[in-house]
Amino acid sequence: MYLAEPLLFALAVLPSAHASLYSKKSPVLQVDAKSYKSLIAESNHTSIVEFYAPWCGHCKNLAPAYAKAATSLQGLANVAAVNCDEDANKPFCGSMGVQGFPTLKIVKPGKKKGKPVVQDYQGPRSAKGIVEAVKDKIPNHVTSVKDDNLESWLEPANQRPKALFFSDKGLVPALVKALAIDFLGAIDVGYVRNNKKAASKYGVDTFPAVVLVQNGDEPIKYDGEINKLSLTEFLSQAAPPNTGASASASSKPAKKDSKKASKNTKPKTGDKADAGSCPHAAGQGATSNPHLKEDDAEPLESPIPDASEGKAKPAPIPVEPAPKLKVLESESALQKACLSSRSSTCVLAIVPEGSEATELPLRTNLAETAHKHVQRGAKIFPFYEVADTNEGAQTLLKSLKLPIGKDKQPHVLAVNAKRGWYSAYTGDVLQRNDLEKWIDDLRLGDMKKETLPESVIKQVAKEAEKEDEKVVEEILDEEVEGVEHSEL
Repeated sequence: MYLAEPLLFALAVLPSAHASLYSKKSPVLQVDAKSYKSLIAESNHTSIVEFYAPWCGHCKNLAPAYAKAATSLQGLANVAAVNCDEDANKPFCGSMGVQGFPTLKIVKPGKKKGKPVVQDYQGPRSAKGIVEAVKDKIPNHVTSVKDDNLESWLEPANQRPKALFFSDKGLVPALVKALAIDFLGAIDVGYVRNNKKAASKYGVDTFPAVVLVQNGDEPIKYDGEINKLSLTEFLSQAAPPNTGASASASSKPAKKDSKKASKNTKPKTGDKADAGSCPHAAGQGATSNPHLKEDDAEPLESPIPDASEGKAKPAPIPVEPAPKLKVLESESALQKACLSSRSSTCVLAIVPEGSEATELPLRTNLAETAHKHVQRGAKIFPFYEVADTNEGAQTLLKSLKLPIGKDKQPHVLAVNAKRGWYSAYTGDVLQRNDLEKWIDDLRLGDMKKETLPESVIKQVAKEAEKEDEKVVEEILDEEVEGVEHSEL
C-alpha cells in the first residue's frame, strides 16, 4: 500500500493522452471531424487548420506561435486546430492527407460552397509567417474605385448601400477584405486609393477614412477607431452582416492570457517554433503515449517560473536567400518568355553588359521582392534579367525610344505582349521601397500602361496557341479535381 499511493498520485497528475493543446479560452478554434464542414469548409472566410497530436513535441513548440497568430487574425480569418489523437478524428485526419504532426493547411473558399481550395502551408512556423500567408489568401470582394468608375459604381441596379474605404496605401488591407466578406450581398465595399475626385466629393482630407453611402440619404463619415468590431457596428446601421460569416472563436478582442493555455509548451525561442515534424501517420493507430521519446524534439520548459527566464537569447533561424534573377541570354529566349503573342506579364531588368556596381543592388532588390511574394504563397509574375546587348532587348528599347549604352542607367519594364501593353519604371532603381511599390501597383493594375509596338511581338500560330491553351486547361482541371477528391 505504501508503494501504491505514490504510483496512484503519479498517474493522477499525468496529462491525458487526448488532452487538447488549446484551452477553451484560447483564440484557436477547436474543430473536429463533425464540425469541420460547417465551421471551415462552408465558411466564407479563409482558414488555416493545424492537425496535431498532443504528445508531439513539435506541436507543443508551435502552440504559442499558433495562438499568437490566431489573436492577430481574429475577425479576419479562422485559425483552427484538429486533435488527430482523438479516435473520432483519426479517419478524418487521414482523409486530409495528414502524415505527420503538426500539419498546417490553408483552406480558401472555392467557387462552390462547401468545396474549398485546400493547400499545404509550407512557410515559416512563426506567428508572423502564418499571419502573412493567411492574409494573402483572403478572398477579395472589394471593388477598386477610381475616377472613371466612381459614378457607375455608386448607382448600380441593385441599389445596395456602399461603404467607401479611403487610403493612401497600395494593396487592399485584410481588414477591408474581411468586412466585404461579412457584408457580402448586403453592402458593396469599395477601396479608394489616392482618388482626388472621390475624396473631394465626400470631404475626405485625411487617411484612412470610411464613408457609408445609402440610397437617398446623406453620406455618413466614420469617426471611430479603425478595428473590425467598431467598423462592423458602424456598417450594421445600413445592413446586418451575414450570419455565420466567420467561425472565429470570439468576435471580441482577445485577452492577453494565451500564456495560460500553453504554459507547459512555451519554446525558448518565443514565437519562433521549430520546423520539425513528428513522423506518426494519422489514422493508423499511432501510439498515444505522452512520454514517447522523440530524438529530434526540443525539451519543454518547466511550468515553474525560473529566475533566469527571458535572459536566454533566441537561437538564430536560418533565412533562405533569394534566388538570383533568371537571365535571358538570347533573343529567342526573350521572345519565348516575354515577347510572344501568348506571353503574359513579366518584369524585365535590362542592364548594361558587364555592369556590376550600379546594377548589383537592382538585381538584389528585384530578386528579394519576387522571393518575398513567393514565400507568402502569392501569385507573382516572373522576373528576368537581360543584357542590353541582347538583340531582342535592343529592338525593344529602340521601339520604346529608351537609351541604350554602357554609361546609361538600367531599365526596368513590365511587358504583357498578349494584351499589348508595357509599363516603364521611372523611379530610382536603387530604392527597394520604390520598386516594391511599383510591383504592388502592377499587381493591382494601378500603373500607367503604354501600347507595346506590334513590331516587337513575335506572333505565334493560332493552332499552336490553341493547343497550348488546351494542355494548360487539362492540367488545371486535373489539379482542381485532385484537390476536391483527396483533400475533402
